[in-house]
Amino acid sequence: RGIWGFPNRGITVQDSRAGYFKWGGPLWAYAGDYMLCWCADQGGNCDEPAQFHVPLGLVRVSGPQVLPVASQIFQCIRGRACEISQYQGTLESGSQLMVPTGLCGTPAPYGSPGSGISLPSVDGSSYDWGD
Repeated sequence: RGIWGFPNRGITVQDSRAGYFKWGGPLWAYAGDYMLCWCADQGGNCDEPAQFHVPLGLVRVSGPQVLPVASQIFQCIRGRACEISQYQGTLESGSQLMVPTGLCGTPAPYGSPGSGISLPSVDGSSYDWGD
């Protein structure tokens, strides 16, 4: 078995560009470091995760901790500045968050500071929407 969240059971497929490989779908793995392992393809013997024995390097997956197991709930109080700190995940400094009215990609609630979009985070774990 490959790592949960990596497409194609964690086994890459060749990209159309020489020297590039991909997993062939979106990556949903948890943020963190993962070992990158290699298998010498000798007659189609690289189709199961157990056949990859040579450590090649690391793949660093960054992004928020998502999914029900990692749900994070933050509280903001109407009429006060909204701040979110100790966000779990590995977001880059300069990242921004948005609070929509419904699903991601929908507009922010009426009257939200900055149209619901936070100021850029200084450290990737603390966010605020200004005054």
